[in-house]
Amino acid sequence: MVDDSVELERPAPPRDCTAPWAHTEFSLKLFVQLVRAAPGKNVFLSPAGVAAALLVLSNGADPGTRQAIAGVLGLKDPDLQALNSAAGSWLDTLLRPERGQETIIATSLWLPQGLSLDEGFSANVRRHYGADIETGADAARMNAWVSRKTGGRITETSVGGDSRDALTILNAVYFKGAWVVPFDPRNTEDGVFTRSDGSSKKLPMMSRKGMFAYLGGPGFKAVHLVYSGKNFGMYIIVPDGPLQDFIAGLNAGNWEDWRRHFRFPRYGDLVLPRFRIDYHTSLNPALKDLGFDPAAGNFQGMSPSLLRPWVDEVSHSTFCIVDEAGTEAGALTEIMVLGMGCSVEADRPFLCAIENERTGSLVFLGAIEDPQ
Repeated sequence: MVDDSVELERPAPPRDCTAPWAHTEFSLKLFVQLVRAAPGKNVFLSPAGVAAALLVLSNGADPGTRQAIAGVLGLKDPDLQALNSAAGSWLDTLLRPERGQETIIATSLWLPQGLSLDEGFSANVRRHYGADIETGADAARMNAWVSRKTGGRITETSVGGDSRDALTILNAVYFKGAWVVPFDPRNTEDGVFTRSDGSSKKLPMMSRKGMFAYLGGPGFKAVHLVYSGKNFGMYIIVPDGPLQDFIAGLNAGNWEDWRRHFRFPRYGDLVLPRFRIDYHTSLNPALKDLGFDPAAGNFQGMSPSLLRPWVDEVSHSTFCIVDEAGTEAGALTEIMVLGMGCSVEADRPFLCAIENERTGSLVFLGAIEDPQ
């Protein structure tokens, strides 16, 4: 039998990170909102990716909008210099290279032809977030960038042809890690998985025995599994009652308390399905409920060319693959900023009007069905 004691030899969670969004409050609040909106459905979220995208966005926001974003992220002081400095350190920590795992957190901004960015804004997002700034926001190039940054697993943005008239912020997150103690494929057998509504399905169920970082809490059982490099791990929490009810009670306090108690190893059995999850959602409703309405924000600081810009859409796409060898997961957060002008092509029937602007008199009106 494999000696699993190596899995328990992990460093204590760092407590010197000054970026609240790297902890649990923002992550859990957003997660709870999304789960509440989709009862009985899969939800898979990258809070780190969403936070990084919002931080880039905040660099182009006016003070009131930046305060709203800071509030969602759990920041008391939205000072831009301090925020960017802490964010850069946070990203450097997440991206620290480790043997046996791959981690990518990448940001890009895609500009319509003719749009120039504010110099301070572009300098900040390049310096602190490593952002690529691309001119010519065509879907094919954006899709190629996303595919490169997510291991070829996410291959398309959701903005499509609309990107020609929008400043688009993309954040991609990718993780691939091998278990410190893998599951033996010979032990994987078909088993029954029971859904929240009582229905069931057959799934390949992985299993192994050994020493686990285990926690039995009020109404749940949980284990912690570590990936090679030991900077990343997965918590598996199985509640006694409905999953949605359990998630509704999550908060930063009980989560941090549980994490501290995963130090006590126990010998036992673990059965876990081999699975893949694909997920897509709009984040606008959840962010609005948390205190930041993207459509109501002012982002004039992004570019002098923008005319009262607003965020039209914040969307989020993710995947997760768990198997005997480890885990592969990725996320794409897309923010579409509109208001920088327009593109009107009168290539079909149209109305035209000639008005005297002093009096408002319509001097001519036309319905143009077949121009000659």
